[in-house]
Amino acid sequence: MRVGRSGGAAGGALRLAFLATLVMPALSASTIAALGFADLRIVVFVGLFALLALGAMLRRPVLDRRQRTAPLVALWLVGLIAAVHLGNAGELLDYRIVLPILALLVAPNLRAALGELAIVRVVLLAGGLYVLATAAGAVLVPSAATLRNVAEHVRIDVTGSVVLHASLCTIIAVVALAGCAAGGRGMRRLLLALVVVVAACMVLLTGTRTALATLIILAVLATMSGTWRPLARPRTLTLGLAAVGGVALLSALVGDTLWTRLVELDRADYSSGRWPSILHWLALSGGAPFGLGMGTIRVTLAAGRPFIGDGQLLEWPHNELVRFYVEAGVPGVMLVLLLLGEVTRLAVRQARVTGDSAERALVLVIAADLWAQCLFQNYFNGVYQATVLVLLVGVLAAGGEARMAEPGCAEQR
Repeated sequence: MRVGRSGGAAGGALRLAFLATLVMPALSASTIAALGFADLRIVVFVGLFALLALGAMLRRPVLDRRQRTAPLVALWLVGLIAAVHLGNAGELLDYRIVLPILALLVAPNLRAALGELAIVRVVLLAGGLYVLATAAGAVLVPSAATLRNVAEHVRIDVTGSVVLHASLCTIIAVVALAGCAAGGRGMRRLLLALVVVVAACMVLLTGTRTALATLIILAVLATMSGTWRPLARPRTLTLGLAAVGGVALLSALVGDTLWTRLVELDRADYSSGRWPSILHWLALSGGAPFGLGMGTIRVTLAAGRPFIGDGQLLEWPHNELVRFYVEAGVPGVMLVLLLLGEVTRLAVRQARVTGDSAERALVLVIAADLWAQCLFQNYFNGVYQATVLVLLVGVLAAGGEARMAEPGCAEQR
């Protein structure tokens, strides 16, 4: 698979750093922790990101005016939050949201520095290998998979982070499906179809409902971008019915955990502890306009998870708007909304510009995943995933800026 010319030693080094950064979210959290490399992983990731940012700025020193406003305002909000809680500013890791912000800021520079690298092909190749490797690991080494919530539902966790794994598999499945539908050589389409099926099976085995929320939001964003054909078209309806039938078949053959968790609407704890915990944290914050300080939730839970209403254990809020409101107040909510809005704006705009269906699917599904994870998980705690995926949207959107500026120089990826 061609991924573009290297562009010299400096360009080659920058590309290697970019590829290494893409790999970081795929590393098994449980394995890394078991080997005692969790702290080293953080250092390596920050080092790789710093190398990318520095290399991009050296090769193209000027910041892109069209994509710098939102990141700069976001950095200002982070500074405001830190200044307000100067005496209770938390630890440096509590401000890990700075990395995705910086990713947006330097993305146009990195796009120019990467040259002709076929980013979408690289993502498809790396994503396909990730899906097939984790599936093979679960089949060949069953002891490596962890069973979660066995008393209620059997959820398979092969990476140490069941939500992150489901998120990555959902993104890869959508992009691979778009690449498969776009046509091409028979063997390539067959491999992409295999990746789609295996990734779908992995999502079903994780039983993560956030994946369904991602697909629903993806449909909304595709409609907003004007790239989704009218629903009444026969081909669209046929594909939709085939997809539903495929999911039903896989649920019957592979596992019905996801389906069971979706339809148990009468469960007393359908939110899996989210709603009682959210109410508890909001009550604890007492409506403080500037929050209780970054790291408050982490410190509280580190001291031991207390019991709250109906004998439930206190959880993380599993909603980034709530978490940042509790810890950073109104500026925290504005910060999350700003990032959500900017990534969505870039993704929708790029979806309208690009002629590559796989690229269109990639930017839109990343934005949909961002919304779903911010609404139902703590997205910015997963700094590797958040930084890499936001960076991808920013880099691809910067390519769209170049195409709009020079219509005659459309770049094939």
